[in-house]
Amino acid sequence: MYAQNHISGTLTLNEKTYNGYFSNKITNSTKALQFTSSDGKTHDVSNTNNAIIYFSEEGKTYATLGENGMIVFADVLTNGHVRFYKTLKENNYYIENTKSKTGKVELMNVDNVNNNRVNRGRLLVIFKDCVEARKKTNKSVLSKKRIISLIKTYNECSSYSDGYDLTSDEMSDQEYAFHKGIINFDVGVGYYSEANDINFPTYIDASDNTSGLSIYASVNISPRFVKSLIGRFYFDLSVQYNFNASSEIENKLDQDISSLFLTITPKFYFKDKDASLNPYIGLAFGAAIISYDVTDLNQSFFTQRTGSNTRFIYGLEVGTTFMKNFEGSLVYLPDFQNDIVVLEQTEIKSKKSHLSLKLGYKF
Repeated sequence: MYAQNHISGTLTLNEKTYNGYFSNKITNSTKALQFTSSDGKTHDVSNTNNAIIYFSEEGKTYATLGENGMIVFADVLTNGHVRFYKTLKENNYYIENTKSKTGKVELMNVDNVNNNRVNRGRLLVIFKDCVEARKKTNKSVLSKKRIISLIKTYNECSSYSDGYDLTSDEMSDQEYAFHKGIINFDVGVGYYSEANDINFPTYIDASDNTSGLSIYASVNISPRFVKSLIGRFYFDLSVQYNFNASSEIENKLDQDISSLFLTITPKFYFKDKDASLNPYIGLAFGAAIISYDVTDLNQSFFTQRTGSNTRFIYGLEVGTTFMKNFEGSLVYLPDFQNDIVVLEQTEIKSKKSHLSLKLGYKF
């Protein structure tokens, strides 16, 4: 006979069921749960994934799920071939076809109709061998209650068969139902070189080269809508600061230039995202915010001018990831202007091109 403060029930692990008792009930705040089987062995259920917990007196079934690197408790809303779970703390929903061994699949906020297409695609995969359940799923506005009804239809399916035809929409939904977008980040340093063609009528017509260090940070997004290109096609949103570079031109002008680049770069990687060496190519578009401090060393036309310009930039980026988390790249931005007004209707015209060599770490 078990102690009165213990709760009798069963624990199912790897399709094997044990009789015994649990140390406590499960609530939204439960963090620990022990199970002692009838042969005296103890199991730490709160640190065991994929456990099915049944409390005899309550007639309630719970499960443990792996979520964000942690083991969490969930209500088991349906039993049978398809199980439907709701986590107790976060109220997240998961579904699993134990017959087809799909593993646990997350359903997005099931009572939000905006998630119907995504959730319908995932359910079509779960119900793939039952025509009746698939037909009802295609016609349904989904909700928690409706999904439970669809699961009942599947569990009671009159005939399970893998021989069926899908519409093009169903095939698209099934193929990408489990795919999630990817977001990662990278930070790094670089070395840049800029070529400048400078013209100041009657005073200067010269070419100049400057170089310096840079730092950058990026957010890289491979959205779900790119489907088969998830993990290979990214939108890179980047901020790069180019530290001040000084130059003296024909002993007449002294200029200090720094800049901030804001770019979006669609990138295509030639190999799978897990490849140890993965080359890519991208086209960059964005804005350069250029800060300048220009001095007329001879004070022939002016003394000093400071300010900033914002210019459209575009260019080509090529590079490769290596050792999975590191990325090296070469960025070329041709032909953008940095004209500086020094007198009324008189400008120093500066045509620039930019070359950056960058090394970053992805996480």
